[in-house]
Amino acid sequence: MHTYSQLTHIQRYQIYALLRMGHMQTNIARTVGVYKSTIRREIQRNAKALQADVYFAYPQAAWERGSNENANGLIRQYFPKGTNFSNLKEEDISIVDMRLNHRPRKCLGFSSPYMVFFQGMRVSLNT
Repeated sequence: MHTYSQLTHIQRYQIYALLRMGHMQTNIARTVGVYKSTIRREIQRNAKALQADVYFAYPQAAWERGSNENANGLIRQYFPKGTNFSNLKEEDISIVDMRLNHRPRKCLGFSSPYMVFFQGMRVSLNT
């Protein structure tokens, strides 16, 4: 049986610093020296304090990450699976980024993510 010990302030800081840097929960757990479930519980605890919804998708369940899988499919229209992104020019990536962000989406009422973002920011577009 495992005994639960609370995270220290240093461990909490490490967890959120690593999350902001884009590290996966498994890697964070190894770095901080705690179980992956502890990392998940810490994220959920803070989500409650912030009154935010947090959802975790299982690694093997692609259907739980619908928009992520859709985005991957759109990117693969330009860069096939197995493409080494370190060999691409920044210019090529920027072109694809611009095309995808200006592409109308049904879930956004046929507006583009670019338009929705700037409408939310209340910035007028002069395009």
